[in-house]
Amino acid sequence: NKISHGCILRKINSLRKKKNEKMVKISETIAHAGPVMKVAWSQPSFGPIIVSCGFDKKVALFKIDYNNKIEKIYEHELHDNCVKTLKFSKSNNKFYLISGCLSGNLVTCEYINKNMVTNKILAHDFGVNATDFLDEDSFVTCGNDNLIKIWSYDKENQKIKNDIILSDIEYITKDISCKDNKHFVSCG
Repeated sequence: NKISHGCILRKINSLRKKKNEKMVKISETIAHAGPVMKVAWSQPSFGPIIVSCGFDKKVALFKIDYNNKIEKIYEHELHDNCVKTLKFSKSNNKFYLISGCLSGNLVTCEYINKNMVTNKILAHDFGVNATDFLDEDSFVTCGNDNLIKIWSYDKENQKIKNDIILSDIEYITKDISCKDNKHFVSCG
């Protein structure tokens, strides 16, 4: 059982639960030039890969090797403000990642034919607070504009398109979590 966490000190720590129920730090790396805002694990089929986002406007991917060394394998600076949220796809077949920042931009990254293909769109006028995948090709976002939006990936045009806007929300939605492609919960 491994756990990773980010912290205010620009670092990512990887922890492992030992048989005696204690958590032990097994590795650490400096991930960002400022505070780490969020970390997440990829699906197990892709190996031990962690993604992080930070106050420095960056999203970075790290791989943990057999010696528990954390190595940066990819980074982008496509956001124009602090990156607040990110999520990996729930698919074991598709390496797909979304991230959102305080200015409202959303960036998708998909690993195709040994290349990272990215798309950037304005998702919310006053910042993206959270995002989660509904299924392999669709996801939901929430923001400070009191909107929840459902998006999908148009494979033919290789673009992100907004399918549904839920606008009758009376509060700023702070977080969202999907159970499956039909059910999600939000809070404000």
